[in-house]
Amino acid sequence: MGKCPNCGSKGLFLKTVACRICGKEGCTNCSTYLFAVPLKKEAWYCHTTPCFELFVKKVTDNISPEDMQQSLYARRLPVYGFIHKTIGWDNQIENPNPELFKRLTVEAENIRDALRANKSRT
Repeated sequence: MGKCPNCGSKGLFLKTVACRICGKEGCTNCSTYLFAVPLKKEAWYCHTTPCFELFVKKVTDNISPEDMQQSLYARRLPVYGFIHKTIGWDNQIENPNPELFKRLTVEAENIRDALRANKSRT
């Protein structure tokens, strides 16, 4: 019988995971799934809302104006590409958390809208 070091949950086959942001151990019940990296046979998790927000900030801080220039008028933003740029191109992801994907899309759209506004003023 295993016990979660974070939330105290107990289970016969309790799986513990490390937060990819702070490194804290927890179980899959008290952690937020981010995405899978199938080539490495692993999944990325974060444990708290601040860790989730920090990951979103890391990705959006890594979006350069050059990245956005290519998608200023695209219907869909390359959110997968933004994540890959942040975590390394060798970590091809699958099945991202819908909440993470939505947040990153909104943040990227905000950056794109700001670039469009700046472009229209010049």
